[in-house]
Amino acid sequence: MSFASYAQNLEDVMLWRALKHVRNGFYVDVGAQHPVVDSVSKAFYERGWRGIHIEPVPHYADLLRKDRPDETVMQIALGAAEGVLELNVIPHTGLSTAVDAYAERHRVELGYQPRRITVPVLTLKSALQSLPQDVHWLKIDVEGFEEQVLKGWDSSCFRPWVILVEATLPNSPKTDYAGWDPILTNANYRFVYFDGLNRFYIAEEHEELREAFSCPPNIFDDAVLALPTSWLSRGLIALRGTTRDESEDRRLQGSAEKLRHAIDAVLYKARLPDPDVKALVKSDRERRYADELQSAADRLRDAIDAVRSETEATKAASAMDVEKADGQRPMNDRQEQEHLPPEPTSSWRISKLSRWTSAARRHLSHSLRIIPVGLIRAQGKALMWQLVPFVVRRPRLMRTVRRMVGMVPGLEHRLRRIMLAKSEHTPQVVQPMLKELRHLAPRGIRIYTAMTHAVEASTDNAHRH
Repeated sequence: MSFASYAQNLEDVMLWRALKHVRNGFYVDVGAQHPVVDSVSKAFYERGWRGIHIEPVPHYADLLRKDRPDETVMQIALGAAEGVLELNVIPHTGLSTAVDAYAERHRVELGYQPRRITVPVLTLKSALQSLPQDVHWLKIDVEGFEEQVLKGWDSSCFRPWVILVEATLPNSPKTDYAGWDPILTNANYRFVYFDGLNRFYIAEEHEELREAFSCPPNIFDDAVLALPTSWLSRGLIALRGTTRDESEDRRLQGSAEKLRHAIDAVLYKARLPDPDVKALVKSDRERRYADELQSAADRLRDAIDAVRSETEATKAASAMDVEKADGQRPMNDRQEQEHLPPEPTSSWRISKLSRWTSAARRHLSHSLRIIPVGLIRAQGKALMWQLVPFVVRRPRLMRTVRRMVGMVPGLEHRLRRIMLAKSEHTPQVVQPMLKELRHLAPRGIRIYTAMTHAVEASTDNAHRH
């Protein structure tokens, strides 16, 4: 079974490699933040582990309590001494910090607007003075306040097997661990691994764990990303290399972070077990699917109209050249033209969108009440089936349509399924009949198609009963 990683830098993969032999272990997550997004503990929680979360930001503390009702959530900060402190909260990010200089930097460089709140402070020793069992790992991620947290630790009575501490400046690859590294080494902890963001230490009494940190996460860990958003943000931030202005560079980074956290929030809500939320997501997906089909159909119609107009213009130009060359147009061509419906004028084609919009506005409220999503989807499928033969016979139009369809994620796959299902179940006698309808207006074709489907459905019901 694959290991689903939720952590932002695969920290949980490294910890699981070292501690997967422990059944129902225990952890302490200092600076836990979100219960799912970028969570080091989530994968362990899903495998029966439990622990304590220390999170001073009220919003994330509430989310943790809701998502982990059987765990302890302490809404406090940790420091070198007990008391209170002013915390700079940066909403919807993991950048909230007790260090004013870092908060100001985030405001100037990334455009965030921190707000200050007062939170109680305990020491690591006093907060964890009574633990039910051994602590197998301790994570500390407090945005520049790590040294103060470790100064409040008593290593003689609280010795996690593995400790990982964020070792870079907030939101920067520059390392910053000289102040607190001696605290760990003097407490007989051995540095074993640096992942570019965190430094990992093991207690000397658990030297057997060292081998697990000999290499970074790899294919043999059988790990998959449960959420891709952290890697998405890295891709967005990588775009900074295309900008020359340093201030624009910083604004782009801030925008990428905001987008990542917005996506995180949507993905988290989508995972909620609330049946109402699931029903809402399902109905929204159906409406979006219908909108995608209708949008693609509109674009196909426009492309077909453009190609048809261009084709007719080319034919007309060719006919004029022939007439000039021969001095007279053949009579049979002129007779055929008299029986064809008149071509729409330029003004008629230009006003098409306006006429369609006016009609749609008049019938919008009524249509929304009486037309179910299923009927919209059925009409969209019928329209696609009529348009495909015309498109396939014109390679240039086919390339244009493929590009347009490719702009909607997953739409090409859905259209292929629609056409495959239609080709398997539509009686062959219907195809010649559609050719006879090619001079009808689109509305007439739709009415005929709907009537045909109704007759086929009633016939199928009669056979079944």
